[in-house]
Amino acid sequence: VHLSKLGGLMAGKHAEHDRPILGFPFPRYKAYSMHVFHVPEIFSDEYQFWNPNHDRAILIFSDTVEARLARASIRTLHYALYNKVAERVEIKSGNELLKLLDYGVRNGQKRRYTYSLLDNLLRFSETGNQFFTDKMSKHAIHACAEEKVRFAGEFHIEEEGGKYQLILNNDSGTYASRKEALPLLAKLLRVNFPDIEIATLHFEDPKVQLFKQSLHRNN
Repeated sequence: VHLSKLGGLMAGKHAEHDRPILGFPFPRYKAYSMHVFHVPEIFSDEYQFWNPNHDRAILIFSDTVEARLARASIRTLHYALYNKVAERVEIKSGNELLKLLDYGVRNGQKRRYTYSLLDNLLRFSETGNQFFTDKMSKHAIHACAEEKVRFAGEFHIEEEGGKYQLILNNDSGTYASRKEALPLLAKLLRVNFPDIEIATLHFEDPKVQLFKQSLHRNN
């Protein structure tokens, strides 16, 4: 678990608050870097490359001076988020992961998370419509401006009848993770966390849009 005060300043209301400085609460931002097993075995040669049809991805990954500067800025933000390790936690089960995330609730409100899956790491953090700036790619920040990832999208946690479910989607304009690869993601998470329910949805699924709308109304 990483804590970043720079990230807190940029994330605004999506950050937590540290002890006051000069009488004002100072925001801090949590980012998570988690080792996961069996990524190469399950995904084999499946990668998601940056999306040449997405304006933001073009601004980051094209072969221009501006894009090289953008990548350098994203790497700086990545190191600001992930440089300081606040806590090392051994996650032995899916329930321990849910507990670490307070079952997807902060300040009484449900939260959603942006993630990027690499060859042996799942990096993620709480997200929202105003996370950083409109011109920054959340997924590229987690991936340290890598041109390809194993998968990228968002996830949230749902509770129904006392049981919790981890629901992941492929909502990433930067990497445009393929709908057809969602079963690989589900398999990976079920292998790593067999004790909790895992579901995957295409980002255009009405359930994904309804959840985002509910967050917007409540925040």
